[in-house]
Amino acid sequence: FFFQAEDGIRDVAVTGVQTCALPICGGGGVEVRSVVRFTDAFLHDADVTTTAERGRSEAYSAMASELDGALGEPGTGQDLSSLISKLRDALTAATAAPQDISKRRAVVEAADTMARGFSSISGAVTGVRDRSTATCKDLVSKLNDQLASIAGLNQKIVSARQTGMETGLLEDQRDGVIGDVSRLIDLKLLRREGGAIDVLVAGR
Repeated sequence: FFFQAEDGIRDVAVTGVQTCALPICGGGGVEVRSVVRFTDAFLHDADVTTTAERGRSEAYSAMASELDGALGEPGTGQDLSSLISKLRDALTAATAAPQDISKRRAVVEAADTMARGFSSISGAVTGVRDRSTATCKDLVSKLNDQLASIAGLNQKIVSARQTGMETGLLEDQRDGVIGDVSRLIDLKLLRREGGAIDVLVAGR
């Protein structure tokens, strides 16, 4: 006997997409003329939203980690709080004994150390800002390309459905691009009649 499928079976491991078992009997053979794509829209959209939220949290965490590193680790003596505390302590000691040259010298040294620390921190924060700006520019360019791809696939899917053609492969491609977008930004999906999906940037 033989088994023939005109359309491939795809998306077995994709969240929200189901496949059905096809009985195969001996004798005259089995011929499958079509494979139907079943999608749980709610489950699929929830998975996309979860991926988007995880990506947003990871991006914020990475940014916060860089800023923490720029400000210095507390307790090392080189962090912002420690530098200010050292100057305050030196000023307190000098006020209590203004005639003591060594204490006045300690104030000058603490102030100089704090100034250099501020300069270093400022440079580090500027570096974080510049890298973030460059990353945002790259992401915007990438997102524009991906959103244009989704729009193009939407048009193909709607046109194919209007003529009764199978759209499973196109929908698989679109779901893949939507998944890529969800890793970059927080988004929501709006499904329209005819098979198109609008991608909306979720506001906070």
